[in-house]
Amino acid sequence: MTEYIYEIAQGREVKRGKINAETISEASLQIKKPGWFVVELKEARKERRGFLFFNPKPKFPSYDRINFTDHLASSIGAGTALQEALEAYIEEGDRKSEIIDTINKDIQRGKKLSEAMSKYPSIFSPLYITLVQAGEITGSLDETLEYLANELRREHEFIARVKSAMFYPALVLSVSLVVVTLVIGVVVPKIIAITENFGSDLPAITRIMAKFAGFLVDYASLIVFFFILLTIFFVYILRDRGMRRKINARMTRSPLIGLIMRQFILARFLRIVGGCIKYGIQLPKALELSADVVDNDLYRTACENINKKITRGQNFSTALSDEDKLLFPPIISRTVKGGEKTGKVDVGLMRLSVYYETEVDRNLKRLTEMIEPVMVVSLGALVALIAISVIAPIYQMTSKIK
Repeated sequence: MTEYIYEIAQGREVKRGKINAETISEASLQIKKPGWFVVELKEARKERRGFLFFNPKPKFPSYDRINFTDHLASSIGAGTALQEALEAYIEEGDRKSEIIDTINKDIQRGKKLSEAMSKYPSIFSPLYITLVQAGEITGSLDETLEYLANELRREHEFIARVKSAMFYPALVLSVSLVVVTLVIGVVVPKIIAITENFGSDLPAITRIMAKFAGFLVDYASLIVFFFILLTIFFVYILRDRGMRRKINARMTRSPLIGLIMRQFILARFLRIVGGCIKYGIQLPKALELSADVVDNDLYRTACENINKKITRGQNFSTALSDEDKLLFPPIISRTVKGGEKTGKVDVGLMRLSVYYETEVDRNLKRLTEMIEPVMVVSLGALVALIAISVIAPIYQMTSKIK
């Protein structure tokens, strides 16, 4: 028997505890309650967390996971036995072979692929394992793995585009702040010292800059200590699931950032639900999986409400239309309603997810286009202020020499 720790949630209510089970799948069945979502489930020995950036969990980067899934899909599709496909992947090089080797040994002992993968919940998500289970049941494991590989690749590229869009403004701002701090802390005091040696009075703007420069020099160690504490605090928030969910929920309703977050969540939500329906996974299970993946309290509560209504016999489209229009715009319920009539709900959801991905790209571009001129004007004004405070005393000295 293995001890597992779990966290389940219903709306804002959260329960945590420990349970003993043979496998993680068995543990999942034991903790399941009607209307409750599994937030986290893992072996108790994996409870230990690293300090800040150091994480003891096994690593399997997203790109390696894509290659692994792609390899299995093409190998099984070509008629290669699962065990041989795993061994071939291991033999290709040191590509996280320890994890794959453990999975291979479990397959040799007679376990299913989904069971073997469930040992690594931090690597293979519940959605991933559920879709693999669906492929095993229907005998279309190669097709399911190919779908998973394509979806993982699409998500990887999508997140990379989002990060890339925000990287340039963040880099420019960081470098500019460092340069400005160095100029104020190093250059300005030297100019002031030269001016005072000549017995000249400092202009008002230079005196203000001198006081600021003096503050930076006198309290440099305290400022550095403060920024270190601030960094630790932000890292803690990012690593703490509860805090992160609360912040996400508040940001979701903000104007432009909130719009991008909602579109990003909807793109993932619609793709997950559409994929689950396509491969025969029941809608309540699909909603549960999508709520875990999007990891947002507002959408988690909405998914819970939709699930309850569907369980009582309501249509998916009607349940969606009853929710907050900010979270689920009317276009979603109308698309689902049309899909329910034609039996192609999954196709409609997939098309909508592509639409929202495009909207995220477009709005991110808008956001960066708005940020860049504000940054240029702000930094330009700051540089002009520093330049005037440096040039003014020099001009004053040269005027006296003449």
